[in-house]
Amino acid sequence: MRKVFLSDSNDHILPEVIAVIKRGVFITESYLPRDIQLITVLSLLLKDPSKGRLAQVYTGEGKSLIMAMLAVILSLKGKKVDIVTSSKVLAIRDSHEKTNFYSLFGLSVGHNCSNSKVCYNSDIVYGDTLNYEGDILSDEYLKLNTRRKRPFHLVIIDEVDNLFIDNRLSRTELSTKTPGMSALTPVLQIIWIIVNNFYIYQESRNVLSDKLAILYLTRHQVVINQFIDTNIPKYLINYVKNNLKIWFNNSVKARYNYHIDAQYVIRHGRIHPVDYNSTGVLQMKTIWSDGLHQFIEMKENLIVTNMNLTTNFISNASFFRRYGVKWITG
Repeated sequence: MRKVFLSDSNDHILPEVIAVIKRGVFITESYLPRDIQLITVLSLLLKDPSKGRLAQVYTGEGKSLIMAMLAVILSLKGKKVDIVTSSKVLAIRDSHEKTNFYSLFGLSVGHNCSNSKVCYNSDIVYGDTLNYEGDILSDEYLKLNTRRKRPFHLVIIDEVDNLFIDNRLSRTELSTKTPGMSALTPVLQIIWIIVNNFYIYQESRNVLSDKLAILYLTRHQVVINQFIDTNIPKYLINYVKNNLKIWFNNSVKARYNYHIDAQYVIRHGRIHPVDYNSTGVLQMKTIWSDGLHQFIEMKENLIVTNMNLTTNFISNASFFRRYGVKWITG
């Protein structure tokens, strides 16, 4: 079907637009959208154009279809629409299931949860924050043209409480291999041996890991400093000493707070983090930083990989600010 664009000046024909979209839903899904779904779409559209809009939609009321109908109207106004889901599983599912619906209006759709990024040429893109933010970093800092110059027009956010409350402090990091980092592995191994020579009883594990880290570090400061001064390249000595507390902290976390088949799984001899506190999704592209990943590899008797340095990062808040004040959140 040929794409027919709407404009902000013809909102008076919104009833006709809704009627056409209702018919499109029936043609592709064999059912009509419910009144609550249509009311939600209208509520999100009829707003102050300089502000976003927050809608509470209960489980079972059809958020996927609400987002799809909203995306059609916004896309037909000439906007590129990004839909952010709480997991890549939902992004892949919804982009595939709604393909026929979007095609009926001459709109293209894709998801950014694969290695191919041609999706950014589409009118509508589904994805999770990890892939959106990772693609921004690779586009702007690695100059890979990952986003195909896609503008930040409008964003529809699913499970907004998950992104702005549960994962409000989350960020995506870009790390690069740095020469000489293999020299740090023996330091991590010494830290791991020290932490494993002590057993913290269950009732004492409520003590913050940073306090335990300070305790371990204080008791073994002399021995560790001697090893660093003797075995670590001079250009890395200050870096190592400045990060000792963080590494001790993460070694305590790795031993007592991170468990296989909960916070992580092992696939083909490699550690893969799990979004344990939120979606439960396996994060295949994620590597924990500041030695945590390496300590868990030691815990599971796997080959210890070298640490990488974080060169760039972007937080959830910074990502959403790119869309300005015209957020549409659901």
